[in-house]
Amino acid sequence: MKLYLISGLGADRRVFERLKLNADVIHISWKMPLDNESLSSYVQRLSSKIDTSEDFCLGGLSFGGVCAQEITKTLKPEKLVLISTVKNQNEFPLRIRLAFRTGLYKLVPNVVFKKLAFSLSRILTLTGKNADVKFKSMVAQIDKKVFGWSIDKMANWDGAGDFPYLHIHGTAERLLPAKNIKNATLIKGGGHLMVLNNPKEISDLINRYLES
Repeated sequence: MKLYLISGLGADRRVFERLKLNADVIHISWKMPLDNESLSSYVQRLSSKIDTSEDFCLGGLSFGGVCAQEITKTLKPEKLVLISTVKNQNEFPLRIRLAFRTGLYKLVPNVVFKKLAFSLSRILTLTGKNADVKFKSMVAQIDKKVFGWSIDKMANWDGAGDFPYLHIHGTAERLLPAKNIKNATLIKGGGHLMVLNNPKEISDLINRYLES
């Protein structure tokens, strides 16, 4: 079965390359958002790559997980895999919820969001020089407009629908702490980009879920 994967913001298909999955994996690449484009309109364009004439599964990492949940509201995949993401506003940490509710995030220029991303290696709990270099290489390729747009969409997101899923989250997650996440399978010591540091554990969980 085909498994369509959406990477996290600032990442591309390389973030999933260490996973060994028993599926025909197809990566959905980010698109440049249109002026004033809604999240529902954006994910509709993203999902145009999905072949709905046959059964398929869908997965997403971080903001890619948010987009995967939005797509699931209309396309109904057989299985949904969420990695290092949230399912509603309550799963964001308090500092992020406050920034969203007060609109403080709107005061930060898009270029600053991109610069901050380059310094996130420690917060994302990346280990190993290769993982750090790979992450910064991916961030460098993302247009700064995408960062600001995506943060605005997350701030105004109304949450997931009612559908089954596998949510994998790390206990050492700093960006989206595990204590706020409900109904997730936890990876001990896993950080936000644990797909790079804990690929075997995550692959095993996903494969068992897809085969269930």
